[in-house]
Order: sequence, then structure tokens, then C-alpha cells
Amino acid sequence: MVLIMSFVNAQPSWVRGDFGSGWSDYLMTDRGVVKAVTIYSTITNTANPFLFTRDLSYTPKWCGSITDYARSLNQLLHDASYYYTSGSWDHDLTIPVTSGNYYTFITTKNAASNNDIAILETSFQPVSIVNVDRIPSGNPVQGTPVVVTITLSAPKNASEHVFLRWTSNNWLSSTFQEITTFDANGQGSISIPGLPAGTSVSYYVLTTTQTNPIDSTIDFFTLNLNNNANSNYSYTVVQSTGCPFSFSLGNDTTLCGGNGLLLSPGIAVSPYGDTLIITYDATKGQSQLVGASKVYMHAGAELHPNGGWQYVKGNWGMDDGIGLMNKIGPDLWQIKINPVSYFNYPADSSLNGIFMVFRDASGNLTGKDDNGNDIWVNMNTTPPTTS
Repeated sequence: MVLIMSFVNAQPSWVRGDFGSGWSDYLMTDRGVVKAVTIYSTITNTANPFLFTRDLSYTPKWCGSITDYARSLNQLLHDASYYYTSGSWDHDLTIPVTSGNYYTFITTKNAASNNDIAILETSFQPVSIVNVDRIPSGNPVQGTPVVVTITLSAPKNASEHVFLRWTSNNWLSSTFQEITTFDANGQGSISIPGLPAGTSVSYYVLTTTQTNPIDSTIDFFTLNLNNNANSNYSYTVVQSTGCPFSFSLGNDTTLCGGNGLLLSPGIAVSPYGDTLIITYDATKGQSQLVGASKVYMHAGAELHPNGGWQYVKGNWGMDDGIGLMNKIGPDLWQIKINPVSYFNYPADSSLNGIFMVFRDASGNLTGKDDNGNDIWVNMNTTPPTTS
């Protein structure tokens, strides 16, 4: 007979301690690399006892020793909870706690050896990340930015920082992008840049008090996360037919052919076949549209150089749905058009450029370029440019 034993269930799974309600057991959540739980303290104690256990039998447990048991807060502590099954050398671990504060316990998952730990103290209850969405929802074509929108459970504390963490090399390295603006519904957005076809991207969202997180330690300084039930969110960039591109305020973007393009208006244009996708960021350029409930694109097609506004689409000051954009995130608006059918210019004509101004439903508030001028997209170059 061959006996195969699994130690998966022997991992530390509970925190046991007295945080004001007597000795109690707190089940930790599996985050993938580590396990964690946040506990609210109703007592103040300079040496509050606790330990980690596999189950409620407390064998095995992870604790201190009679000569080494006091632990510091807000630090990564290596081999700091000792694996114990028998003997008389064990001692509860201790930390200082303050009534009214929250303590997030984080541990690695070694089943039969010591574990690295961190205990994070905050004066606030960490927010949860209740939803993560993206546009496009499927696999994007090459060069297309992916807009990730998250929803928080409540307004975050000023000391909390929300980061999108993503990788394109299977976590050999990763990029942290902070989401700093949230609307009244707790939603905030940020974009992963457009990437080449064949690139596989994985990402998740986390909260932390750190302002500059790093790959090697962030798991021990994460207050909360949403990593798609430990599977991470992911997509693979696919090949497109043609040359996709995008641009936005202040971004020096590598485009088809390796050309660099520095543009000022807060718009992005992505042509694929007969569809033109125009995305407007109301926080860019000279804009009065931050927080607007509706945004319209007032636009006109130009068929020849210096032709100005022709085939104008939109009725200024009218809330009639013509040119109405879809909200895809906080202060992010998008419209998809077929230029020929949208502007209704002759199908055998070439499109030299598009003029556009963004407005609210009443037409009293506008969004223009950095200099307060109408935005003009030159469609007669490869790739198109703006001025």
C-alpha cells in the first residue's frame, strides 16, 4: 500500500487571539500566495497575545518561543511564526493593539515549517473591492488600451491607495498603476496601455497604505484585493486587420511603424475596418465636463484641406441623443461611428479630417484641446494626428 499525504489542509488557516471579546478564532481568506484576515480590536494592550492554527484543535500551530515572541507591526517579518507540534518551548505571539484600530494579519502558507508574517495596523476599516470590469470585455486588438473600472465598497480612507497591478510576462515583473479618482458610486478607472498582438496580460486590484509598492513585498502590505478568486483577471491581445492606434493627453505612444506621437487633446481614436471608436477623457485638455451626467460629441467631417466644419453632426444645446456618448468610466466617454454613414458625406469622397467639440446636454459646458480650441483629427495621415 502506498500512502499519499496532502498537507494542503495543514496550512495556517485561523488566527486565535483576544481582541476584546475573549479568546476567539478568526478564519483567514486564501489570497493565493498568502492568507489574511482583518480583526477589529476593542481593547488596548501593549502585548496582546495571538497565534496561528491549522484548525480548532491547535495542532499544529504557529507561535513564538519562550525567548522570542514579541512582534512588530507594519513590517514583513521573515520566519516569525514558529511551527509547533509538541514540546514546552512554545509561547503566544504578541503585538501592541489599540482600541478602535484594525489589524490585518497576513501569513505565508507553509504547512510544516515556519512562516513569514505581517500585521498591518490601520485606524480605519479597509475598503473592499467589490467589482472589477474592463472595456473591451473580450480580447483587445493590438495597440488598444484596456480600461479597467473598479468599484469600492465604501469611500476609501485618505491613507488607502488603490492600485491596478498587471504583468505581461507571467509575473516575472509587474506594473503598479494607482487609481486616484472615484465617483459618487465608488467607481474608478485606469487604462492598461495598448500592447502588441500575442501578449498575455494578467491583472488584479489591491489596496495598501504604501505609496510605492514593489513586487517582492506587496503581498505582505496588501489590505484587500480582488484577484478573481485567486485566478487573476486576464486577456490576450489579438491581431487586427490594419494598423490600430490610440492616443491621449501627454502620452508618447509607439504606433505602427515605430513612430512616436505626442498629442494634446484628451481623446483616443481607434479605427478598425469601417468603425471609428472615439474615447473622450473629460479630465484632459480645457474641460468643464468633469462630473458631467451626459456628454455629447459635436462633430463635423472635413473632406478637403481648409474646408472647415462640413457635414456637421449634432444640435448644439439640444439633449436629443444625436452625438450622445456612452459613459465607460469616471469622466470617460465613448462613441462608435461609421464616418460615412454618421456624417452622411458622399461614400466616394475621402475624409481629410474630423472637427469635434464635446459638450454637456445643455451646451453650456464644453471640452476642447489644451489651448481651448476645437479639436481637429487629421485623417489624411498614417497614423492620424490632432491639432
